[in-house]
Amino acid sequence: MAEKRMAAASILSKKLTLIGRVGGASAYPDLPADIDWDDPAAWSRDARKAFDPSNLDESTRAAFRKFKLDPRNPYHWRMLVDFFADAHYGERAGRGRPKKWNSESLCALLRHVSDARKKRPSVKRSDVFRSLVKPKALYNGLKPDALKHAYAAALDPKRNKVLFDQRDAINQQHQSVIELVMKEKGMAVSDTTKKAIEVLALDQALRAIGAPDSRWKE
Repeated sequence: MAEKRMAAASILSKKLTLIGRVGGASAYPDLPADIDWDDPAAWSRDARKAFDPSNLDESTRAAFRKFKLDPRNPYHWRMLVDFFADAHYGERAGRGRPKKWNSESLCALLRHVSDARKKRPSVKRSDVFRSLVKPKALYNGLKPDALKHAYAAALDPKRNKVLFDQRDAINQQHQSVIELVMKEKGMAVSDTTKKAIEVLALDQALRAIGAPDSRWKE
């Protein structure tokens, strides 16, 4: 593992050296310039080109496969970039243990909880948390209660922006379809239906980040 980190650091160092030698107005002269990135239409057009899942180099494809992410999903691109930035430039306190929880590390926790539940679907929350902090486990060094609080934060819209931005996008799509159907029937969408759709959207968002079994049903 140490050798891999050194190799990655060496590659990044060489790229930084090349960037420093370029000079000029831009370190990346081959990329599009003079584009108003505040223009939603321009941003959307070029984002589709830049993140085209059918036009990826093999190393990028391998990264998506490794983390079980979908290159068609823009939120997964965000997560992948954050993972690599955190690995190379973030501060960590122990193996697998974030010094500070953010959306990406909270999503990772949900995936680890989901993986644990796939192996033992009926396992209790407390047992999952204990299994994740035991010696040589991913969160060794944390106490089960600390992981319990982090898990709660992972399902808090104020703490986990990546997950809940995705949930809100899915929810909006579903709500729009239901409202259109009900409007044609001359009926309004009930609050109960809206709430059920929101719960469904959260389940689908969890599936999208690779943590389909991370939530216990109340």
